[in-house]
Amino acid sequence: MPERKPVPDEVAQHELGIAADIQTLMLPKKVPKIPGLDMSAFYQPCQYIGGDYYDFIEIDPEHLGVVVADVSGKGVPGALVMAQARTLMRAETAHSPMPKDIMIRINRFLAGEIPKGMFLTMFYVLINIPKMILTMCSAGHNPMIYWKQKVGKVATVNTKGMALGINKSKLFDNRIEEVRLQFEPGDSFLLYTDGLTEAMNAKYEEFEMKRVIGLYRELATTECTQFLSTLSYDLGQFCGNAPQHDDITVVGVRRLMEEAQKSPMPRTIIDGERFIQCNVCETINPRDVTKCSSCHEPLGAAPKIELQLKQGEVECTGCRRLFNAKAHPRGCPTCKRPMCPGCRIRTAHIGAYCQPCARKRE
Repeated sequence: MPERKPVPDEVAQHELGIAADIQTLMLPKKVPKIPGLDMSAFYQPCQYIGGDYYDFIEIDPEHLGVVVADVSGKGVPGALVMAQARTLMRAETAHSPMPKDIMIRINRFLAGEIPKGMFLTMFYVLINIPKMILTMCSAGHNPMIYWKQKVGKVATVNTKGMALGINKSKLFDNRIEEVRLQFEPGDSFLLYTDGLTEAMNAKYEEFEMKRVIGLYRELATTECTQFLSTLSYDLGQFCGNAPQHDDITVVGVRRLMEEAQKSPMPRTIIDGERFIQCNVCETINPRDVTKCSSCHEPLGAAPKIELQLKQGEVECTGCRRLFNAKAHPRGCPTCKRPMCPGCRIRTAHIGAYCQPCARKRE
């Protein structure tokens, strides 16, 4: 075999940039709009290209697949396995949407195809939209974090299973478990990779599951995009200037309260008392007040679409607050959305880009 010539650094960097663009195109360009569901996602690769994968698969009008996966390797090898996993998921859901069947078929292929020593963990949730039933499987992945609205508690949900690509025998088939849950109004869940919980600061302290659960317990009833923006902000504050060691992916799905689907003024129950959500900034207020405690707009007022900005002011895409960019360089002081890295005049939706900048990059 002829000896391979080393690739110049500038060529390697250019090709990595192209690979990163291709991988970005493989991730969902938008979150599906499903009546009764609120969904969002956050993705931050460790290097140019990553080994994390997430997807929203619209199987048919009655079924939606939500998947998060993590490849053991990083960089180019991890990205190649991730691309295989995405292709297989898309193909297999067309044959049978059931999570256990899909996991078994994907494992039989990957176990003989990916390099020895590599493996893939995956959590897959099938949502039956008319009945709002969750059917799920975990292939050695991190447990789901689940908010149960009726009891106001956070729990972790895991199913038996082993990582994909390790064993091609019946051992994998026998270990994989399928679990069902009734997805009731107000319930929500998070799927994520271990890059979130194992993110470290300069003192080598991990972000840990307890921080994620604590924040989720506090904000589980808020919009998924707002929660993920706050989570990414808190994660950035915790890690500081410490280098990122792993890819980070988080997907949130929430079933809307029934009255929130019918009324222009969404209502929710917190600690047994009735509250009302402001249409302008989405702050939760006591039911007996007439003006929002945050933006001071009348409760029930129409959302503000256009705001006139003064010199140095930034418009928050979430709560529509105007704030001074120099005084708050990291983002909105109210809802914690980070600053858009593209235009620096708006906040980002999920820690990436505001909508105008995102459209320019498409």
